[in-house]
Amino acid sequence: MGVFFKAEPLRDAIAQAIANALATDPNNVQDPNQTAAQQANQIAAQVKGTFSWPRLVLALVLLALLFIGAVYTGGDADLKNLYDVLVHGLEFGLGGVLGLLVGEAASRG
Repeated sequence: MGVFFKAEPLRDAIAQAIANALATDPNNVQDPNQTAAQQANQIAAQVKGTFSWPRLVLALVLLALLFIGAVYTGGDADLKNLYDVLVHGLEFGLGGVLGLLVGEAASRG
């Protein structure tokens, strides 16, 4: 399951298509090639999924909160340890969000 992409698992999509094919009377199918192509396109759309904008916005809001916290604590010498934690959290979060975005987009091809 992806973080930024919502998609149905391949097994579920194929199982549903096979169940529909087995339940369909062969005499009622006029063009088997066209029906197979439609099913294949439907499976491809289900597996490829859609991008989840609310999840990206939430990730960016959390990164912005880390940044604001780091800027706020950066000016106070007493909060130096908290500043270090927030900056490292921001670095880790930014790398994670970008890595997930690029990795999931590449795997969806």
